[in-house]
Amino acid sequence: MPENSVLEERIAKLTDMISHYQDVEASLRESRDINATILQKSFAAIYVVQDGKFCTVNIKAAANSGYTTDELIGMNADSIVHPEDKANVLRRARAMLRGKSTKPYAFRILTKQGDVRWIMETVSAITYDGHPAILGNSMDITEHRQAIEKLQDSEILYRTIFETTLAATIIIEEDTTISLVNSAFSRMSGYSRKELEGKKSWAEFVIPEDRERMKAYHYLRRKDNNAAPKHYECSFINRQGDIRNVILMADMIPHTNKSVASFIDITDHKLAVARIEESKKLYRTIFENTGTATIIIEEDTTVSLVNSVFVNMSGYSREDLEGKRSWTEFIFPDDLERMITYHNLRRLNHLDAPRNYEFRFIDVRGSIRNVFVTIDMIPGTKKSVASLADITEQKLAVAHLQQSENLYRTIFENTGTATMIVEEDMTISLANTEFATLSGAPKQYWENKRKWTELFNSNDLPKMIHYHMQRRIDPEASPRNYQCGLIDKNGNKKIVLLAVAMIPDSKKSVISLTDITEQKRIEAVLQKREREVQKKSRNLEEMNTALKVLLKQREADKLELEEKVLSNIKRLVLPYLQKIKMNRSDARDLAFFNILEANLLDIISPFSHRLTSGHHNLTPKELQVANLIKEEKTTKEIAEMMAVSEATISLHRDHIRKKLGLNNKKINLTSYLLSLS
Repeated sequence: MPENSVLEERIAKLTDMISHYQDVEASLRESRDINATILQKSFAAIYVVQDGKFCTVNIKAAANSGYTTDELIGMNADSIVHPEDKANVLRRARAMLRGKSTKPYAFRILTKQGDVRWIMETVSAITYDGHPAILGNSMDITEHRQAIEKLQDSEILYRTIFETTLAATIIIEEDTTISLVNSAFSRMSGYSRKELEGKKSWAEFVIPEDRERMKAYHYLRRKDNNAAPKHYECSFINRQGDIRNVILMADMIPHTNKSVASFIDITDHKLAVARIEESKKLYRTIFENTGTATIIIEEDTTVSLVNSVFVNMSGYSREDLEGKRSWTEFIFPDDLERMITYHNLRRLNHLDAPRNYEFRFIDVRGSIRNVFVTIDMIPGTKKSVASLADITEQKLAVAHLQQSENLYRTIFENTGTATMIVEEDMTISLANTEFATLSGAPKQYWENKRKWTELFNSNDLPKMIHYHMQRRIDPEASPRNYQCGLIDKNGNKKIVLLAVAMIPDSKKSVISLTDITEQKRIEAVLQKREREVQKKSRNLEEMNTALKVLLKQREADKLELEEKVLSNIKRLVLPYLQKIKMNRSDARDLAFFNILEANLLDIISPFSHRLTSGHHNLTPKELQVANLIKEEKTTKEIAEMMAVSEATISLHRDHIRKKLGLNNKKINLTSYLLSLS
């Protein structure tokens, strides 16, 4: 007996150790699965390099390089690094591995396809399969690098433009401080950049007479950029006190409260223009009598003079136009032959060619504009003067109005709802086909001939006429939607839902009528059925209450029956079974009586109750086998007791494990069944 106790203690310890090792093994397996998932699902490229070669890579690393994971494994890690970056990568990686640097570093790689990609990498030292290795994490930053390079190129470009433009240009802060100037402004003002930037206000360079007006523009522009003029003339004061006439062109820098302003000194230009206007009556005749794009045309079709409006319209500079281009270059091909005929005819007899006509104009960008031209000869010369008015927007507006009218006429006719337009005197001025169907009379019967009052029930008319009049005083004072009775021209009575709204900027209203007669009839039927359903629902609630009482009583009876069965087994069966056992000496019979007694005890024990009361669905045979397994009987012993083969018992054991949810789990069945006791 002492030896058996020692053995049992050792077996128990071994069982505990086995269970502990199984738990540890499961934890390690779960940890490996988690790490493998992180490796393959990561958005970053992850790889392990050992002895200079890739030994593990994830999908992202393969995608970045253009190779498959299988191709990368065993490949030299530096073979994909751009030759010009290899030394730098080696140096930066060593610094990071030695703890001298923690900052990620960027370098180029060559993909399998030969493309150059930028990579941002960090590395750390690890132990992999018991040997030193390097764990690398990297991300593809090619698009990011390209975006930065574009921004840098753009900044250089605009800084160059800002500095080399002939116009004196400054950047102005919201408080009027000059934050940046170019060389031209420094020369115009007489101050150095150091004296200007961040220290002076633009208002210091404007004469007092212009200052208030320009400050108003300054602040207005920051509220609404389009509200302030973008270019105008003003007087500029330099360091020496000289006053110059300048054209100021100002605009806001998008998404900031800063503006950019360019100053063009027109003092000399204005003096020259004054002399020209005084000495050349011809030029004054042309440019003072037109507010449109105006040009002077030579006999050979050359454009000899243009105004600024034409410059803006054409997209060319004066220098590119005057004396260098023919007006025929701006004409749409289909219009050119006709206009050349007019050009030549006009020089024979100016009355034989039309003075006004339309044509299509092509600017420097290839955009086509509709233009109305007024053209005539300059007396005593072979030159003609032409004024061109851009009517593209006007023609588009007319076309849009026509399209809009067609659209709304189509909507009006095909809305699917009876619709009419009503004048202030209640006359129906327009009706659609649905209205004709609803009213029982064709559209011609109603339009501009009859009033809507003919259609509606006399009981509703006073209210409807009141709404009609009140709506024309205050559109919000009358309801937009309401129901009323309608009598069509065939005498049929209907209930309709009206939707009424005023047409903006008029005394007309538009009325849509929806026939809801059938809907009203269905609503009445539904209300009647709802009352019936409510009555039946109350009856069902009463029956439900009675059923609940019966079910509760049945459950009480069931519990009472179970208690009686258990009590009878304990009082009437087990005592007699004990007496039979005492009178039996045969070992086999005694074993069967022990099993019988154990089974009866299990029937009333928590173990059997848990097996049968749960969702395990064990059969009687499986319950019997489970009891014997719990008693630590072997498969062979159970087979002999139940007079079946060992294979049958093994099949029962498999079924029990499956129903208890133990399949594919390293859990001892005997231990699990004992835990249920």
